[in-house]
Amino acid sequence: MADAKTQEELFDGLVEKVAAKLGTTDKLSELMRDVVHEQVTKSTEALVQKNDELLTELRGQKETSDQLAAVLKDSGTQTKDIILDRDDACDPRRYQAAKAEAEKAGVRLLIAGRNAPA
Repeated sequence: MADAKTQEELFDGLVEKVAAKLGTTDKLSELMRDVVHEQVTKSTEALVQKNDELLTELRGQKETSDQLAAVLKDSGTQTKDIILDRDDACDPRRYQAAKAEAEKAGVRLLIAGRNAPA
């Protein structure tokens, strides 16, 4: 992303090109520049604020998820079923390995397309 000085230079160049095409005066070009700059600044500030809010919310969710994972790990509980796709389910070695893992973990062994989501 361009730094503030480069953005300012790009914006000034844009205003000059628009003013030249429209044949506007320097005063009108300056007014147009100020109005557009203010609107862009407001929009950018709103985006930054929303981004900060979302990042804060995401961090909170990650902390909660990490805490839950730690509690489940400490309890020795696996909460997710083991899901095999159809090709793996047709391979006897892969199927037996997954079945043994599911029994050891105390979870279900599901085959995608039958009793599990794809």
